[in-house]
Amino acid sequence: MDSFNDDLKVLDLNDDYDLSVLIDKYENTLKETLQQHPPQKRRIITLRPLSPWYNEEFGQEKRNRRKLERRWRASGLCIDRQLYVKQCETVNAMIKNAKTTYYSSVISNFFSNKIAIIWKELAIDSSHCNQRNQEEQYAQFVKFINFQEVTEHEIENVIDKVGKKSCELDPVPAKIFQGCQKTLLPIITKISNKSLQSGCMPEKLKEAVLKPKLKKDSLEYEEYTNFRPISNLKFLSKVIVKVAAV
Repeated sequence: MDSFNDDLKVLDLNDDYDLSVLIDKYENTLKETLQQHPPQKRRIITLRPLSPWYNEEFGQEKRNRRKLERRWRASGLCIDRQLYVKQCETVNAMIKNAKTTYYSSVISNFFSNKIAIIWKELAIDSSHCNQRNQEEQYAQFVKFINFQEVTEHEIENVIDKVGKKSCELDPVPAKIFQGCQKTLLPIITKISNKSLQSGCMPEKLKEAVLKPKLKKDSLEYEEYTNFRPISNLKFLSKVIVKVAAV
């Protein structure tokens, strides 16, 4: 962690950068620096039979994997083992891509239809609101001029309130962020103030990981209407939103 913090101290983030450029440099530098430190980990995905995304191409690749495994077990040669390992990686990558494509399509279609219904309901509500007296609407309107800049101490308090849970889109996991929080505090403060000054939340910070969650554990998981979409924003987005709210 000390070495990681030392590398982060050389971040070149000055006030001349545009907000979007500053965020790009912040995230890209953290990702690149992180890749130089932690060891790689591998995960094995178990293929379940009769899956809707499964096809004959998977069966052929799995049979090839089994042949290579038998040849390696019989010969014990390193070259045979390398061929077997490479085939395992190929099969696992195919499974991951197929599952991601299938379920992303199903979930996307379901929630797209759900959003369309919500927009339709909002349009109906909006038509009712337009019938209200214009003077009453004007009386409720308050013009907001600008945000007040925040200090590093205020950002630190906001981070404590937000918590240190990370998102899959974050450049570094939460545990690593805790170790370099002091180093990154001036950068996060600078980005937050630039966002407040411009009155803009960059598109990159509006991205979120959608995780459907069952409304109740007893509900049927194959019925998509039983799921509630939960958006997990980037940590930096949560900080800026909290700062703006305060």
